[in-house]
Amino acid sequence: MIDIELFVVPAGEDDEFLAAWREETRAAVLYRALRDDAEFRFAAIGEGGVPNTEASCALIEPFAVPEGEDEHFLTAWERRREALTGRRGYLGSRLLRPAGDFRFVGVTSWSSPLMHFRANREVQPLPFRSSPALYQPAA
Repeated sequence: MIDIELFVVPAGEDDEFLAAWREETRAAVLYRALRDDAEFRFAAIGEGGVPNTEASCALIEPFAVPEGEDEHFLTAWERRREALTGRRGYLGSRLLRPAGDFRFVGVTSWSSPLMHFRANREVQPLPFRSSPALYQPAA
């Protein structure tokens, strides 16, 4: 299983969070949401969790999938992934299964935020509650 942690960090507290992050030794890459209003402003993903680490940005989307709906979710996820394949700027997707409140987290790599927005205008969102945000490595 690939580790992923999602962090709720209030706007204005980035410096404190990043300082604490740097003090700990972790085998994960830290990502920061491009928008301050993202529910999870930071995400840490273990090795192999991001489909293309050379990407400009990654859509990280935690999904709340009700018990008994896994098969329906997985079918919808695969259909959406197939619809994105071949779109300009799409660099790959991976579905993670973390422990915690969200049983599935989708990670999709994009060449740029613009390519993400263009492609997703034409692809229907999944019919499950989610908290999507675009992220870039926090450095």
